[in-house]
Amino acid sequence: MTSPDFPTRMNFVGTIGRNEVCPCGSGKKYKKCCLEKHEAQRRLAAAPAAPPPVPVLIYDDDDGLEELSNSVVRLIRERRFDEALAGCRRLLDEFPEVVDGYEHSAMIHEMMGNHAAAAELYEKALKFIEQPDQREGFDPETFDFFRSEIAKNQLLASSTPNHENAS
Repeated sequence: MTSPDFPTRMNFVGTIGRNEVCPCGSGKKYKKCCLEKHEAQRRLAAAPAAPPPVPVLIYDDDDGLEELSNSVVRLIRERRFDEALAGCRRLLDEFPEVVDGYEHSAMIHEMMGNHAAAAELYEKALKFIEQPDQREGFDPETFDFFRSEIAKNQLLASSTPNHENAS
């Protein structure tokens, strides 16, 4: 890209006029020969270093996890709880390395008013993400979220008549 004597040449170039003979020995005027190239090299040398490239995370999105997890969320929004719970069972069976099955199950039970079950499932989700091999993938807000959901659902379960436990 640049030769080892680039800084020396650049210092020399700074003293040559545009209309003088080019120092490369071509016999042309400097402005018609090497000026543009030397100015480009000077700009390049003065430019800040580019940040290191961001690593591209490659994951296998053909495993069906994203599609299954999103379909469960869709079923929850549509209040199709039995189908959503079946999807959660599949998440837990087919993808035991992710928290989605516990978290989505907890959401469903919470929406159904089964607060004791929701609290239990949020506790399982929290224990799951607290495992040493999982911890790094979650920010502190996620831990706080699960703790607050546990507390909220425990409180609601304790203040709800016992008919919730019959389901």
